[in-house]
Amino acid sequence: MLVSTLIQEIDEFRERLKDHDRLWAKSLAQPMPDFPVRNLRELEAQTDWLTRRLGALRPFIERFDENWSTVKNL
Repeated sequence: MLVSTLIQEIDEFRERLKDHDRLWAKSLAQPMPDFPVRNLRELEAQTDWLTRRLGALRPFIERFDENWSTVKNL
């Protein structure tokens, strides 16, 4: 994979992860927001896409940063 392609793939993953986070937050029940009760199909589709892409990107990410799973600012 070309570096430019990898950068584009990681940027797309980051944006979709942000979208997923926003939808998750909007989907929570009140007053005890533990688990989403709305938008379940879309959340599931996003989760599936994110999981598959992370699996494909992981070997490339690990090549450059062995601490890649550390939570950082999105």
